Amino acid sequence: MDPKQPQRHISIVPVDEVETLKDIKTLIVADQGVGKTVLAATLAVQQPRGLHIDVDGGAKSLVSPYAKSKGISSSNLDTVQIHSLDDLRQVWTDVVKVKKYRTVIIDSLSMLHESVTGQIMSERGIDTMEQRDWGTLRNRMFKFANVIFNTEGINVICTAHMRKKESPLDGSEKWYPNLTGQ
Repeated sequence: MDPKQPQRHISIVPVDEVETLKDIKTLIVADQGVGKTVLAATLAVQQPRGLHIDVDGGAKSLVSPYAKSKGISSSNLDTVQIHSLDDLRQVWTDVVKVKKYRTVIIDSLSMLHESVTGQIMSERGIDTMEQRDWGTLRNRMFKFANVIFNTEGINVICTAHMRKKESPLDGSEKWYPNLTGQ
């Protein structure tokens, strides 16, 4: 043993003695149709009440027999359909004000990213994003992400579709959240 290294003490303790997390902020990334929405909802309904913010039509999976077998129902989960970042801002403002929801699901960031991309192209009257547009997209998404992830008292579960990207260096495959312009 190196005398210069500080001694570490490792101890096993009962789980209820562990300091609890204030809030959980997480991202579930997987292929379309594998159950990201139901997994997120299953986690959300463990709290008093959850909210599913539906960007891509995932609420349909929440009324399936499988979802019901996992305890997901209108008694513990609400849903709202949105189409833009402005819609999400309004819903988030209401969520923070009302303090009814302990866990919020944003389903999916991939579709929200596409929506914001379309909004930028529409605002500029262009068919293809240019470098400055990607910067605008990044700024809009990060600005709102900071608001969401710095809100205390609310767990946030985001979903994203997955995409494969080949490394130009060695040809290996890597998997990433499917966000435009990545």
